[in-house]
Amino acid sequence: MKAIYKYTEDFGRIGELEAIFIEEQNVVQYAIENKLDVYFGEVLGKHSEVIGTLSQKNITEITSDQTMVKMFEKNNLSCGSNPFEDPICNREDEGFGDDPVSEYISYKLTGKRPN
Repeated sequence: MKAIYKYTEDFGRIGELEAIFIEEQNVVQYAIENKLDVYFGEVLGKHSEVIGTLSQKNITEITSDQTMVKMFEKNNLSCGSNPFEDPICNREDEGFGDDPVSEYISYKLTGKRPN
């Protein structure tokens, strides 16, 4: 089941990232439990090379009300950089060098690589 989430992470003097997005609850739970690292690239300026960790302190579920989720999705209300669409870090040995976090988690949950 999908829910609406807020992601915030402070990277000190270089800045912070915020996002509001929709994701499957089991995918978010897996990321939080395993404290997966996400490579955001240079989103906070040249040479910033931002890597964030998905954890309970920076991901908050706003609502899982499916009426709200459908309205949010229908009107494309997501904003910011969805951490589940960015590449996962340090998983090259498993064949997930530049793949999004959501694909890695899907593989871990189902045992099948997404197309």
